[in-house]
Amino acid sequence: MNRSQFTFYESFSSALRRIRRKADRCDAYDAIVDYALYGTEPDMQKLSPPAAIAFDLIRPHLDASRRKALNGQLGGLEAKGKQSGSKKEKENEYKNKFEYKYETERERQARLDRMQREQTVTHDTIEELTAFLEKMTGPKH
Repeated sequence: MNRSQFTFYESFSSALRRIRRKADRCDAYDAIVDYALYGTEPDMQKLSPPAAIAFDLIRPHLDASRRKALNGQLGGLEAKGKQSGSKKEKENEYKNKFEYKYETERERQARLDRMQREQTVTHDTIEELTAFLEKMTGPKH
């Protein structure tokens, strides 16, 4: 999801100003802007250590901002003035609509645990069980 804007906090500027070499500071700014606006991962091997450290520290804020922007697109009232479903339902609907496939390992494990608690299934063969699990969980990343 490309964005046309993102929030750049004073703390980002303060941290980046501590990078002494201007070329390294510019690389850090470029990495942050490219990641925030276009989702482009920087090549951490090519960044100087100070620029890489700054990016690693700022990245969680950029990720949270991206999630908030995504969730903001899900809000509001439906056409008939009725309150739409829960926030989670809207998020799932939006993700499915745009084939947004981001799922952390923790979320994946929580989903699998929830499925295991909700269902008790018996299968006669390993092949049937394997087919069932692939159907329920999708291919493993």
